[in-house]
Amino acid sequence: MENFRLGANGSIQHFPFWINVSNESYWPQLIYRDINQDGEKELIIILTKGYGTGIILQDVHVLHNTETNFGDVYREMIVDNLLAILLKNVKTK
Repeated sequence: MENFRLGANGSIQHFPFWINVSNESYWPQLIYRDINQDGEKELIIILTKGYGTGIILQDVHVLHNTETNFGDVYREMIVDNLLAILLKNVKTK
């Protein structure tokens, strides 16, 4: 699946570069939760780009509701690469 559309707050936003596999077992997951403790909920969308024996490749997109002159829209927040987070925070011997 490609060319995702998000309909919310009376407007439609397009995300042409988002990709998800067509297998129904891996449909996009939607989570609506305040993850940065700012008192407002973010929309988290988890897309599966690939899968195989013991492996799953997923992308996470975090959208924050933002008020603009054209009404409320969701703006994508940058999500750090998981490997970069691990390398910065985990020490091994």
